Amino acid sequence: MGTNVYMRRIPTSAQKEDLKRLLKKQYEEAIESIDRDEDLHPAREDWRLADEIEKTRNLIYEEIHIGKRSCGWKFLFAPNPQHYDETTESILQFLHQDGWQLFDEYGDKIDPDLFWDEYVTRMEDGWTGETYDKWEREQGNYYRVSCASHEHVTPAGLRFARDADFC
Repeated sequence: MGTNVYMRRIPTSAQKEDLKRLLKKQYEEAIESIDRDEDLHPAREDWRLADEIEKTRNLIYEEIHIGKRSCGWKFLFAPNPQHYDETTESILQFLHQDGWQLFDEYGDKIDPDLFWDEYVTRMEDGWTGETYDKWEREQGNYYRVSCASHEHVTPAGLRFARDADFC
């Protein structure tokens, strides 16, 4: 079990107002349909409006999976080449940019420097897929699929998943 870490865009006041306007319109239309539709299907949702609300919500509250912390393991970064490359400098620059907030899967905000110290630096000697596979072989255990096949470690020692679709 571990803890996932994300970056979330902080919406502007104008973006929040747009979302409120769409939500208000959705509820007003549902209320009006009660009188208009009588016994048919009052307050049935307009799917086009619901899609527009969801697209707006996703845009203004964009969320990017940064990676996962697991007990005893080096932090596992998610590959996000559109936001950062696999270097310490690039990741730190992304984590410190204005308009974004770092947080964990429980919704707790995380200071980027504290994140780096506690999640990355403190676990520099943690497990990697390669070191774990080696330990398992030393214990006499053999698996057809190695842990190391799902990740790679950069020259700077950062552990990255090979696929962004992990939890």
